[in-house]
Amino acid sequence: MRTVEWQRQAVPVREWYQKEHSNWVEVSGERSKWWTWRRVTQEAQQSVTCIQQYLYNIETGKPAPIAKLCIRPNEFKERLGEYSQYCPVSLALQQELVDCSGNESLEFAAEFQQKYYKMASADKLQRFLSDPERFLPPRATCSLPPAELLPKRRTATEVKQLFPKSARLQGFCAVTYVDGNYRYEVLVPGCQDFAAEYKDNLYLFASEECLSKFLSRPERYAEVALPCKLPPPRDATLVTALPMLGYLEQTVATAITKALTAAGRFKPKFPFKDAQASSLLYVALHLKAFNPHGSQYVREKYQQLLRDYEENCTLIGFLGSHMTKMYRLPAQRPIDFDEKLETFLNLKAGFATQYTLKQKLDT
Repeated sequence: MRTVEWQRQAVPVREWYQKEHSNWVEVSGERSKWWTWRRVTQEAQQSVTCIQQYLYNIETGKPAPIAKLCIRPNEFKERLGEYSQYCPVSLALQQELVDCSGNESLEFAAEFQQKYYKMASADKLQRFLSDPERFLPPRATCSLPPAELLPKRRTATEVKQLFPKSARLQGFCAVTYVDGNYRYEVLVPGCQDFAAEYKDNLYLFASEECLSKFLSRPERYAEVALPCKLPPPRDATLVTALPMLGYLEQTVATAITKALTAAGRFKPKFPFKDAQASSLLYVALHLKAFNPHGSQYVREKYQQLLRDYEENCTLIGFLGSHMTKMYRLPAQRPIDFDEKLETFLNLKAGFATQYTLKQKLDT
């Protein structure tokens, strides 16, 4: 019972500690107790070292990384600096708005003058730690725009809720158009899955990469104007709205091509049927036997009928090669000659193809 209760509670407890304090460390219990003790001791020493280094840096007025200090998310948000969760290094060096809120970890976060700052990568964190005042006011060359002027990512559901607001640029992707030197052929329709709102305008983009580019430098793409000539709309067309030939091409063209190819290879000639009727029957059976929308049972039934049909088509060649003008004793005939001859005569006597196929389907 204790094991069951532990298994039930271990996962939510681990997730809570990892979310609130980021201090859950897994240590293998399958090794020796000495190895386990040494591993735990190393983790504890690393944690104490980080805390000591943090206290020293704060006391001396230097920036300090806060990755392993067990800072809760609410505390982090309350002490965010003037750049919120945007990377000040990216804004100063590349003039790009890099939102780091998607990364919940504090791996690239630091504290300076009792404020928290979040960087986009380890390299930018090291740049900030080496000279933080270069990336903060008053020395910073770029400041974060007001919250209402920041681009915001929108989900497809949020885009629908913004109705009747329509997308700018008639829904075309501004990033592909600008990066493609404003050429006609790079005008690509955007998608609601990659949308952003900026200065009360809605923008759609062709991919996640295009959306990321816009979020980092929205002023580069926001004011672009479309050319007079636009590509035709790419709205989906229902198959049922196509003309007959188009409908057949989109629905059954592949199946018919395979059936006609098989008929051309086999060249069926059913007894007492001309070549055209024999080929049509073969194509019909092939379509039913390999219909992807049919059930497995029906396909197997028609596949067996198709094999029987092919066998009956070989009766003419078989009988023609083994029948002679002179009577031959049963012992001198092929072992299945009489059976095939009876089948052939039954087909002539009125056991038509339709009867044969229906009887076999019913059984």
